[in-house]
Amino acid sequence: LKAIRAHRLLILFTVLASLLLGSWYNSQRVATYEAETAVALGPTPVGSANNSLLPPSVERESQILASSKTAVPVIAKIGLDESPAVVLKDIEVLFVPNSAVLELTAKGDNPEEVSAIANAFIEEYTRTREAEAVAFFDADIAVYQAQVDVAQVALDGKNAEIAALTAERQRVTTGTPTADDAARLGEIDGQLATLRTEVGILTN
Repeated sequence: LKAIRAHRLLILFTVLASLLLGSWYNSQRVATYEAETAVALGPTPVGSANNSLLPPSVERESQILASSKTAVPVIAKIGLDESPAVVLKDIEVLFVPNSAVLELTAKGDNPEEVSAIANAFIEEYTRTREAEAVAFFDADIAVYQAQVDVAQVALDGKNAEIAALTAERQRVTTGTPTADDAARLGEIDGQLATLRTEVGILTN
């Protein structure tokens, strides 16, 4: 009988200990919240060798979205105390192959902060991607503008030569032309024809 009572006490103690341990664990466990958002990717000129729009590489873009490059300005914007590495542990980016959509999930114990982080990641990533595309086009425009400026200088010079030769031709043809004048007129007409051809090339 004593053995049975001792065994019952041992079982009761074990059950109570388990209940107390479970109660302590539940009190220590923090609720985890998730916030999900997504971004659709359009084509980009960045990385193009011929200024054409390239389809996005969702695998590469997903790595950029969940990188320190994106996390650092997000941390500054929201005012987080964590490092990029810590913040990125609670960030998950998924993509479906052959699609152009990235899905981001942020996790944490503060629902408002989690939502703010998820939205900030998408906003910062989108802002940076658009800025890179604009910078690419601006650089391309600068190259073309430099070429236009060079062509304009050349065009102005040839137009000035045409004006000078035209004025000279008018002087030569005034009055009765001599044999020398006739030879000079031939030279002027040849030069004018060449210059006008070059002007046509520059303006087309």
